[in-house]
Amino acid sequence: TTTRDRGPQISARPGNFGLTVTSKDGSAHTFELKTPHGYLATVRPGTPTRALLRGTPPGTYSVVVDNRVAGKLIIGVAPGP
Repeated sequence: TTTRDRGPQISARPGNFGLTVTSKDGSAHTFELKTPHGYLATVRPGTPTRALLRGTPPGTYSVVVDNRVAGKLIIGVAPGP
């Protein structure tokens, strides 16, 4: 999902899930999830980076790319329209 004000939003139910991040502009980027367990990776062009998030509590967390907030990870949403 994308909103004009807050950037992309990734929504997930609580539990374990995987997240894949790619660089599409030909440059390497630093990618960070600001969750209680934290996740930091360098994303290189042409090489997807995968994260497995386990036991992250419901909440809204920042997605940071190159030290700038680029979106949100929202855990604890219900499926549906």
